Amino acid sequence: MPGSGKTRVGYVLARLVGLSFVDLDREIEVSAGSSVAEIFEREGEAGFRRMESEALEVISSREGLVVSCGGGVVLDAGNRALLSSSGKVVWLSMSVERLRERAPVAGRRPLLREPGDLERLMGEREPFYREVADVIVDSSRPAAEVARTIARSLQEGAA
Repeated sequence: MPGSGKTRVGYVLARLVGLSFVDLDREIEVSAGSSVAEIFEREGEAGFRRMESEALEVISSREGLVVSCGGGVVLDAGNRALLSSSGKVVWLSMSVERLRERAPVAGRRPLLREPGDLERLMGEREPFYREVADVIVDSSRPAAEVARTIARSLQEGAA
């Protein structure tokens, strides 16, 4: 979800476990030469989601990465299948109240414009997060602590 700490935790986790870090939204921005907000403005959500799926397909073919995906990547069934088949998926879970503090409505996020948007997004996405998640971690704690929890959980799962 927006504000759950995907980028920060992903970066810290990658350093912790000695892998490279990739932020999918940043990859899309570089490829498009525009920010996510500009892409939404110019091409709408459907255009952005198309770019997101294309970028995920490219990234998922690489190994040795920690990838931070945008929260809506799970909306596409093909993306969910790709996520599940290409590595371990971690859902950074957080209460809507805490998310609201970190990703306020009418901020820079294109899908958070009106009161109730965050709750709507959570309602739409939560079943998909549960479907693909190998690990669910409360991300309301400091990023380093969350990253250590993920690393331990993934290590235990590999044993």
